[in-house]
Amino acid sequence: MGNNNSNNNSSSSSDSSAHDRPPSPVSSSFSAPLEMMSVEPHYVKLPFEEGDDKWSRITKALSQRIPDPEALDATFEELNFGTSNASNIMPFFKQYFNMPDHKVDRTRFFETALPRIQQLVLDMPTIFKEKIPLLYPQMCGRVVLTPLQAACLLSSSFFGALSPSRGNSQYIFPSCDLSQLWGVSTILGLPQGEVRGPAGIAECILHYFDRITERTDDELQQRRIVFERHVLPQGIDWRKSERVVTPATVHLEGTIEDSDAQIHADFANQYLGGGVLSGGCVQEEILFGIKPESLVGMLFCAKMEPNESISISNAEQFATYTGYGRKVKFGKPFLDTKQNVKIVAMDAVVSQVKSIQWSRASIVRDLHKAYIAFANNTSSSGTEDTTTTTTQTVATGHWGCGAFGGDKQLKFIEQLMAASEAGCRLAYYAFGEKDICDQMQQIQTYLHDRNVTVGTLYACTREYGDRVLNDKSEGDLFEFIRSHF
Repeated sequence: MGNNNSNNNSSSSSDSSAHDRPPSPVSSSFSAPLEMMSVEPHYVKLPFEEGDDKWSRITKALSQRIPDPEALDATFEELNFGTSNASNIMPFFKQYFNMPDHKVDRTRFFETALPRIQQLVLDMPTIFKEKIPLLYPQMCGRVVLTPLQAACLLSSSFFGALSPSRGNSQYIFPSCDLSQLWGVSTILGLPQGEVRGPAGIAECILHYFDRITERTDDELQQRRIVFERHVLPQGIDWRKSERVVTPATVHLEGTIEDSDAQIHADFANQYLGGGVLSGGCVQEEILFGIKPESLVGMLFCAKMEPNESISISNAEQFATYTGYGRKVKFGKPFLDTKQNVKIVAMDAVVSQVKSIQWSRASIVRDLHKAYIAFANNTSSSGTEDTTTTTTQTVATGHWGCGAFGGDKQLKFIEQLMAASEAGCRLAYYAFGEKDICDQMQQIQTYLHDRNVTVGTLYACTREYGDRVLNDKSEGDLFEFIRSHF
């Protein structure tokens, strides 16, 4: 599975055999430190590989017709693999299909979508002829899957049949168990009388299952979804950077996922997907809800470290949404025509004590984090792109400024410096906040017009941070920058 570059699933459409079968999941450019060489297992353990007892339970339960919520309840009870919230899973579908505002048709779901989900699980040994490698910290690696393989994994997750990846005990992987979402949606969403919050995320994912029913197995092999772990091997001396700050465009309205930019920021948790399956309803969780193929990365991507990011290329968007947080709801079906969009997962410093983010260590840490997210130059087909000379644009926004407590001005300047160092431009979305939108547009123009370098802007930001830490700051960061240049 290691450096098998001849099987990286990026064959051109002229290769008639390329789509005759699912590609083998691959990890290329795989660089493992010596202490990792003895780690077992190196791979995801799929349900049919976990022992005859578990697989026989799955095949027995899913070979039966499931005609209604009551029969689905019985199936979940039979396939209870120790999932938390197991007692709450069963009511979800009964309650959901009784809600007046539910958007997934009940008859179509039980007669068409659910049988397809069952069959995808049963076909897993055929769909996965090769193992899926685990992407450990400090290991540059890539996993390439077809939409058929992603659908197979998500179908197994639908029933809670995917065990969390363990690997070496010192490396922690998120759980990829959709049955957790069904359970938490019963507790936090549906009792409010609307399909919103976690239940809104759940409805987006149910819509995904409904949509893939319309596609044949062959049609689900025409695209490649690329998950890649990126590692910055050594830090950057930001003081010495002579890169000139690049222009940024600040948008008052619009969303990151609607942007035409090639790179879309995911304001991530250290654990890919964040709380998407446990009740979270903010940017990362919503993104994974409307692009459910992203969820499978939670199965094989370990927790990110400060010098790492994870990218997901070519995950399809199936739905839109309205609202945010506990008010998020499924919007409408979405036909995704964008090509080569890359999601970059980047977790910011947690700044619930506001002074933390102004320390030198925090500023450098987040500069490195944003840089490694923006700088990786890999095409969505899964091959290294060494010919592209076009400046790429990163669609981003208030990174780390919600529950993480980040300062919006600081996060804008950090991302502007990181993008400039990486040779990218920012398309920044202010989410309707006119005052901060105007301030950001003015400061980026001010910096660009004066040919300010990243190194001098970093020194200025550090100086302001030191003043904040010593309770000597006057005015905000943008005002201090204007007085400095």
